Amino acid sequence: MNAQAHIAKLPRVSSIDIAVAAFVLWLMVDDLLLQGREFELFAYLRLVALLLCYVGVRLLRCRAVIVLGAVAVWTLVEVTVALLQLGSIIESNHLLYGMTGTFGNPGPLGGFVAMGIVVMAGLMATMRSKVAVAALAVLTSLTAVVLVCADSRAGWLATTVGIAYLFGRYIARAWRRIPIWGKCVALVVSAGVLVAAYFYKEKSANGRLLIWRTTIDMIADSPLTGHGSGSHAEQYMYYQAKHFEANPESPLADRAGVVDRSFNDLLRVWSEGGLVALLIVVFIVCHIDWRAKRWQHTVNAAMLSMATFALFSYPSYLLPFQLAFAALLGCAASGGHGGGKCKTAVAALALAACAGTLVYCQCRVSDADAQLQELIAGREVHIDTDTEEVICATPRLLSTYATYAATYGDVEILELAARKSPSPDLLCDLAVCNAAAGDHANAESWLHTAHYMVPGKIRPQYELYRLYVTEGDTTRARMVVKNVTGSSIDAKSSAALRMIGEMKRFYENTTE
Repeated sequence: MNAQAHIAKLPRVSSIDIAVAAFVLWLMVDDLLLQGREFELFAYLRLVALLLCYVGVRLLRCRAVIVLGAVAVWTLVEVTVALLQLGSIIESNHLLYGMTGTFGNPGPLGGFVAMGIVVMAGLMATMRSKVAVAALAVLTSLTAVVLVCADSRAGWLATTVGIAYLFGRYIARAWRRIPIWGKCVALVVSAGVLVAAYFYKEKSANGRLLIWRTTIDMIADSPLTGHGSGSHAEQYMYYQAKHFEANPESPLADRAGVVDRSFNDLLRVWSEGGLVALLIVVFIVCHIDWRAKRWQHTVNAAMLSMATFALFSYPSYLLPFQLAFAALLGCAASGGHGGGKCKTAVAALALAACAGTLVYCQCRVSDADAQLQELIAGREVHIDTDTEEVICATPRLLSTYATYAATYGDVEILELAARKSPSPDLLCDLAVCNAAAGDHANAESWLHTAHYMVPGKIRPQYELYRLYVTEGDTTRARMVVKNVTGSSIDAKSSAALRMIGEMKRFYENTTE
């Protein structure tokens, strides 16, 4: 076979392929050269796995059918787990919510089943077998039950947008037949539903407004190149502290909490990758064939559903969404079917490599978790550099590692955690260690920052009061107590009540 024949068998490179390659390349250049961040192999392995998933799906024959079927099956797995949790047969993954699926809370579950409903509705509209359609109708109804119980407004909106796009042709035809007064009523009702959705969980909505407001501050400091991959989790809490220090009377202060996610993936892309990364994403969206029909139309509807959810949540942080998006984008890169057996074999290798990479990453997380648990149990375990890298790339493990370090006064580990995954409690632990070492200036600085991170949290103020008492500075200690008793700090836990009680007794038994 001559060279021309071999070239003919190669997949045609699309504009989306080029944009995906440019996006990955830009992230690496931005991180390593422009931001000067350290090369974190573990974090890049996950990115490589997603790229392999995209390439594998891109080369598959009948890619749209396979991917849509996989999303539908995955959705049914989530629905099964959620219903078992709803029936108290198995435990959920969150203490406050009875139903989470395989996710950490009901929000992502709502977003994933929203995409699943759109996919199953598209499959029903395309299939001709009445038995298959009836079976899918039953399964879709069960999925809708889980969607309602997940209580996710973003999931409900994502379902609505996906279904509206999927059946847009019929909806547009029906809309043209409605009289003017009927259209006005429909628009008023739609606006009323959106307003009601805001007030349905007003505190949650205001919390998102605060997160978006603070993320925009991050963007303003580095709009072109961003702050680097993963920087939102590392820097957000410090920006939130700066915001409340500059705006102590902010009405959003009571909605402040510990945040490591942007709740808007477009803002995340801009804050971490800069305007360049954002423009690449916009380019990809504009070059998807939104006029495609049949299976490809359902693929686009699923992507639109996920994109809508991403405007109010954080699917880009979660592996199931990442894999689903990479696969759907691989379908959207070009219509039609893949090539011959040669391409299918390469696709299988790419997907196998993707699975192998993810399994390797999961094994490393499990191994790091096991070592950490042994360390906490008092066994002599050496946390080497590679294991520490995995711990730093996994917020759950890093939080546990920092809590352990606080009990032994390991300032080095606490400072590492303060750079990677800051929180008020972590900064309080760091301040206590600094104070124990005689570094009261640094301790005071950490406590001021911890206070402004979450103004309604009592512990930073309590530790600051204790610091001043230790220094013998009764005046400033009394001032802290006066500020606490005159503020709107909501102390509900027994620990918080104990702290306030101790501070009040000190104030009553001392004079300036």
